[in-house]
Amino acid sequence: MKNIMLVFVIGTLGMVSCKKEQRIFTKEEIQHTIDSVVSARAKESDIQAQQDLERRMKIEVRVKVDSILNARSKKLVKDTLNKQAIKPIPGNAVSHPPMGLPPRKAGGI
Repeated sequence: MKNIMLVFVIGTLGMVSCKKEQRIFTKEEIQHTIDSVVSARAKESDIQAQQDLERRMKIEVRVKVDSILNARSKKLVKDTLNKQAIKPIPGNAVSHPPMGLPPRKAGGI
């Protein structure tokens, strides 16, 4: 019986000691708490955004550089081929039919 009474007294003291008074916060205290939480989360968000940006920049810049280099090399090849293309020698082109044949009509034979 004494054990049951002892458990009851300890339990009652434990429940009473855990009860806290509710504190009423002022608007300034609430605003200060909100500002500090938002500030901390904003800093974390900025750090994460900067890390993401650096990681994406490494990928995106590489793709853009490859694209630019590819376009330049294609243009260089095209320009080189255009310079090397066989062009007719001026004055050597046939502008009239050989002697004895009638001139061709514009629409075909």
